[in-house]
Amino acid sequence: MFALSGVRCLIELDAAITHGIPIVALNCVGKEYNFVDALDFLLHLETSLHSINPDAIGVLKKHDIDPIRLAHKLWSVIPNIISVSLDTSASNNAINATMHDLVKAMNKASKPLPTSSESFAVWLKNRATRETDALERALASNTIRGTQRGRMLQKIERAEELAEELRVAQDGLRKERDERRDERQEHKAAIAKKDAMIERLMEKL
Repeated sequence: MFALSGVRCLIELDAAITHGIPIVALNCVGKEYNFVDALDFLLHLETSLHSINPDAIGVLKKHDIDPIRLAHKLWSVIPNIISVSLDTSASNNAINATMHDLVKAMNKASKPLPTSSESFAVWLKNRATRETDALERALASNTIRGTQRGRMLQKIERAEELAEELRVAQDGLRKERDERRDERQEHKAAIAKKDAMIERLMEKL
């Protein structure tokens, strides 16, 4: 989890996903990595990161990286990568075998699939729904306590912000669609203009 909370690592992962650079995951045995916890960490990156590394959000924004969109990218890509496990306390033969597996994974690694505005809008909406359901279950079972309570309170405070983020994402999606439609219309108009010019030239000939 420590690696995922490092700003440099997050910036490099964002660049890799954005530019289609293959990613290989190395799971260091004994470092208390938990897949489920990592998945939740990525899903709520902006709040999870703030509690572990408060300055990270500001650094990401200085590099023009939106923490919400980064959460979407990482959550969509990282869990689908099969990691190579490294146990540094193992025998030399085992470590050498792991290095061989790591090199093999690097050679076979494929480019991460790019994320779209459409998938971001759907992901953001689904995330808000999951958070609401989780909060309702926790309140009903009276299981909120300690850091979990703080986490839930953060989610409550972000409810309106998430709704606004979803609205902005949807507006951006509509704007992109309008721009593509306008581009297609301009392209058609340009082709029609060229065809008309060709017809006039042909008539003169």
